[in-house]
Amino acid sequence: MKTKLVLGFALSIFIATPLFGQTVDSFFSVKAAPGINIPVARDVHIYTFSGGMDLQADFIMPFLPILSLGADVGYNLAPLKRPPGTSFSSLSLLSGGAVVAVNFPVFFKYNAKHPIGKAMVKNWEEVPVENVKTSFFVKQYMDNPKAAKIVEWLEPGEEREIDIYGLFTNKVLDITEGTTVSALINVTYRKKGEEVTKEYIETIRLENRNTVTWDDDRKACAYVTAKDPAVLKFAKNVAGSIKGKTYRGVDKNMIMAIALHETLDLYGITYVVDPTTPYIEFSESKLAIDYLQFPMQTLEFMAGDCDDLSILYSSLLEAVGVETAFVTTSGHIFVAFTLSMTPDEARKKFLYPDDLIFREGKVWLPVEITDRNRGFIKAWETGAKEWRESAAKCGQSEP
Repeated sequence: MKTKLVLGFALSIFIATPLFGQTVDSFFSVKAAPGINIPVARDVHIYTFSGGMDLQADFIMPFLPILSLGADVGYNLAPLKRPPGTSFSSLSLLSGGAVVAVNFPVFFKYNAKHPIGKAMVKNWEEVPVENVKTSFFVKQYMDNPKAAKIVEWLEPGEEREIDIYGLFTNKVLDITEGTTVSALINVTYRKKGEEVTKEYIETIRLENRNTVTWDDDRKACAYVTAKDPAVLKFAKNVAGSIKGKTYRGVDKNMIMAIALHETLDLYGITYVVDPTTPYIEFSESKLAIDYLQFPMQTLEFMAGDCDDLSILYSSLLEAVGVETAFVTTSGHIFVAFTLSMTPDEARKKFLYPDDLIFREGKVWLPVEITDRNRGFIKAWETGAKEWRESAAKCGQSEP
């Protein structure tokens, strides 16, 4: 609609009909002018600013209870409409509803306490609303809705951003192919003492259980499943085979690490670069979706990329009580485990303490787990070299 200057007179007849589901003390007027404008009540005009703006002055002079004479002067820039899917007599979701991030099943426990997305609610009522409650529910993969933080009060026209949480069950770990699911978002609030409920359906995507992005390399820890039956069986069998065997001057954690490393060689575990999602490329992109294997899968496949082998070795060590950590460098990831001695003891016992990592009062021994079939000592030497080179580039030094 072109810009129009409107000047006109109109007879206004009282209407007692519900408007948008709400009964209002409204007047209906049609101006005898080039443009049409419809006020719905004294000082009330239904407009948003998505399509333009309206400047208008109303002068109403009642003559009878149901009849009045009014003169309006208005300047209409464009016909304006309410947001689709909302009601002027309700609290509603804005901006297309909820914005839920791509959800990776392996983090289902993390999502119970950390938001998976956000929703914007706005009060379209003419009065304040209180005790606004929002919940999120995916029927296939949740037992019960997960409630968000309660908004105590919203003034008319006020909007608020709300964090959405999802308490998923371990059924999400059955997802082997990415899929889309329907999520129910329930919003309840109190208006003048009366409770009102609104429901919204949103579509979210759940990636398969083996996917992850490398915006935070700590995410790899989610795949360390030390209590998995297959991992426990493998690690405990190895631990049982060396039980009672001690070597003078050799740290007990180091003995266990050597035994597990050599057993993996005997088992036939090999290093194979994933041709579809190589870590060296995907780790450089924070948005690229990589594929990681769970430890039981690597034992079954008997092969894996650097991230897969690191996850397996870390899981096996953790299963027998040895603390581990991931060491990430540019395009690579490997493992370090703690020794059961103090930094001072390690500096005295080891001929080359530079082959160790001293951090936060602990002694760590780095292992390049992809260096297969050349023995533990070689894997340790390679891991230590990679750590020193990376630390030098980053300007790190030992405490």
